[in-house]
Amino acid sequence: MSTEGDRLRTEQAGLARLAADVRSLLDATATLAEDRAAGDSRWSGPQADRVRGELSVWKGRARTVADTLDTEAAQRGKDAVKADKAPGG
Repeated sequence: MSTEGDRLRTEQAGLARLAADVRSLLDATATLAEDRAAGDSRWSGPQADRVRGELSVWKGRARTVADTLDTEAAQRGKDAVKADKAPGG
């Protein structure tokens, strides 16, 4: 294994953990605001609808970020394999 390959695998693991953390935040927030609070009469009205709408937008953006992090992590893994196969790797 190469030093470059090791570095890339470390980056891959960090990016994958970050993607998982983003998804965890996404799931926890969405569950609270969209599921539980939607049935609560205190969460009705225009402000509550606005907040749920904003959370829905945030949820989409966070999902995109997590997916992009996963893609980058996968690329780091491929690059690590290439680095290991390279001369001197």
